[in-house]
Amino acid sequence: MSWINTYSEIEKRVRKAGLKLELVEWGIANRTGDRIILNKNVLKSPKYCDRIITHEIKHTSDNFTIHDLKMDMVEGELFDNILFCIKHPFGLYQFSPLIYYNHDWLFDLNLCIIYFIGLLLITTFLMLT
Repeated sequence: MSWINTYSEIEKRVRKAGLKLELVEWGIANRTGDRIILNKNVLKSPKYCDRIITHEIKHTSDNFTIHDLKMDMVEGELFDNILFCIKHPFGLYQFSPLIYYNHDWLFDLNLCIIYFIGLLLITTFLMLT
């Protein structure tokens, strides 16, 4: 499957969900309101791209919901995301809770909560040892 075919198929799926697709050169993918921001390099791996787009379409358009938080914690593609970031270092922006894009700040509250839970677990473990 070529990059062009993948893009047109993904764009159709995103439009069918009532969303817009924006390609960028950083991060992996984010859903903000009615748009999905996708790193164009994700399109080079059709199976990975399909899983990422499916995940982003499932997100709500709200800034924060418990549904979105659970989804990010349970359905994350952590191993594949790390491999992607090794090949495409600008993908590391995915793990930043605050990004300046298009003259606006994108704030990922879910990521902050996940980091906070991780910090609590590590702190608790260190205190018990």
